Amino acid sequence: VGAVVRRAGELSLALSALPLSELQAINPLFSDDVAAVYDFAQSVAQRRAYGGTAPEAVREQLARARQLLAG
Repeated sequence: VGAVVRRAGELSLALSALPLSELQAINPLFSDDVAAVYDFAQSVAQRRAYGGTAPEAVREQLARARQLLAG
């Protein structure tokens, strides 16, 4: 992560504007699906664990809170 941030700074680019070729120069494991990291809705939806931000996780937390408040 540090190398990616450093390279974006060197090129005066936002992380989301860093070309795939630059990312792959840092680590060849980067692929074209890396753009999904910059999609806010997708990033939120991936947090499905307890306490996470995914809509289904939030619904579960709200249901538990309602149960606690009810009784």
